[in-house]
Amino acid sequence: PKETGHDFLRFARRLGEYGNAERLLQALPSTLHDLVPANTFTVIHENGSHSASSLVIDNGTREPLDPPHLSLRGASESLLSSEQQGPLVIPSVTQETRFPKVLEWFHSHGDRSLCVLPLRTALRQLGAICAGRSLENAFSDDEVALLALAADHAALALDDWLNFAASEQARLQLEDER
Repeated sequence: PKETGHDFLRFARRLGEYGNAERLLQALPSTLHDLVPANTFTVIHENGSHSASSLVIDNGTREPLDPPHLSLRGASESLLSSEQQGPLVIPSVTQETRFPKVLEWFHSHGDRSLCVLPLRTALRQLGAICAGRSLENAFSDDEVALLALAADHAALALDDWLNFAASEQARLQLEDER
């Protein structure tokens, strides 16, 4: 527990070091690997339109994985319905009957269980984080709680970077108009 606390503090501090939203999104899966072991971490960022603006996948080896051939927004929306406020734990991707296309992709990359977490602030849905493990029933309650806390912090950091970029864009537009 004490070591987990130190690991989480390092994780939280690192979220502010990336300089912009895109760098944070690119680094988030490997940063999560440093906090909690997983076979894969997938981060889906929704830009507010009808398609995801980015997808970052990391399987711990730093080798790129082919993205799933499906609608990313549909993937995160199906895994995280708007009514669901917290994590979704799928103990066995082979026994789960919902989300067949999404789970087929995770299964094909060695994941046997998933923990799906919303990237959400009080004001908006930003996407989802999916943690996959190669064993069934692989997520303890404590790990799910830690991942949920990490996802909340990541969502706040991402929202901060997005708001900063929007304010900079507005500032530059005002300067151009003057």
